[in-house]
Amino acid sequence: MSLKSKKSQNRKQFSTPLSVEHLLKVQAIYNVIRKSRQGLFIEMPSATHWFRMRYMRNHAIRTLGSIHWDQSDGMLITMSLNRVLFDDATDPILLFGVIHHEMCHMLLGPEAKHGSVFQDLESGWFDYWYYQGMKDEYYKSVKAVEGNCIPVVNE
Repeated sequence: MSLKSKKSQNRKQFSTPLSVEHLLKVQAIYNVIRKSRQGLFIEMPSATHWFRMRYMRNHAIRTLGSIHWDQSDGMLITMSLNRVLFDDATDPILLFGVIHHEMCHMLLGPEAKHGSVFQDLESGWFDYWYYQGMKDEYYKSVKAVEGNCIPVVNE
């Protein structure tokens, strides 16, 4: 695959910006988290203009959020969030937790992945265990739905 086609593939993947309502919600949560963990995130700008925010692709159900670093574009960061996080039926802690998780990635950089430094940073959040419980419930419900699906066989 050529560099040009890789770039266009990345742009396609992140081509669905958040609605204004969801963007404002994420910005507010970002600042609540930033201030609540002052010793860590306070160096991050209070405005979120330094990174992009997008919805994940519609068919993504197992991934709640991700961070993408586009080094070809001056290390531009894109945070992608699953639309399910904005559903009224979804516990708001999931959105807070996913944003916190992605902020940890942003702080540590692309090399940190989910290593011990990352895990220590993430688990230091006061709502971490509540978030983990709600995330586990979400994944159980996804598995239950997948288990009830009947595969369609084309004849």
